[in-house]
Amino acid sequence: MAKMRRAQKKVREYYENKGWEVEFTPHSRWRKDFFGGLFDAIMIKPVSLSSNHSEVALVQVKSNSFPSAKPYIEFKRRYPDIQVILANWVDRKGLSVKEITLDDLPRGMEIVEGEIKNEI
Repeated sequence: MAKMRRAQKKVREYYENKGWEVEFTPHSRWRKDFFGGLFDAIMIKPVSLSSNHSEVALVQVKSNSFPSAKPYIEFKRRYPDIQVILANWVDRKGLSVKEITLDDLPRGMEIVEGEIKNEI
């Protein structure tokens, strides 16, 4: 549980610094994740001066390895207007973030302590 909370904290800090509002689902024995276990968090980016619309993203947070992209690609096909993000925290290496896009290829960037390390 501590490793999961640490990974969620890093994701929350990273996206809140970018202007997103992040809400994680509370984990318990009876309630796990959003949409049948696919997502840990929902993020909303409010309307800003530079954009005329708000954004919504669903996020799955993992430690040490990314989950299989297949169910997330299928979800993205069903709901193309919702951003689908996979985040992975590895101790001493940092945070990696991938966005699932409609072209079925995960697109992402590797981030170490909130800074972009290199493009994937």
